[in-house]
Amino acid sequence: MHGIFRFGSVLATLVHASTTIRGMTIWAAKAAFQENEKGSLQAGKAADFIILDTDLMKCDEGNILQTKVLGTYVDGKKVYKTK
Repeated sequence: MHGIFRFGSVLATLVHASTTIRGMTIWAAKAAFQENEKGSLQAGKAADFIILDTDLMKCDEGNILQTKVLGTYVDGKKVYKTK
């Protein structure tokens, strides 16, 4: 969903999930001049990522905040798993 809406007295801009995810991953790495070390899952890069119970690209926007983290990986090693 794209557009502008009013949240109380503040105007907010809606962006698509893919834009948000890129902003938190590869675009953030590029902004820090670290795109060769992190920001995407590629051989030779830091493999820090999470596994979610919801596909953020397909779910209804109203359900995103109910998304649960199933696992967390740092440098490709599992550091957290839900019980």
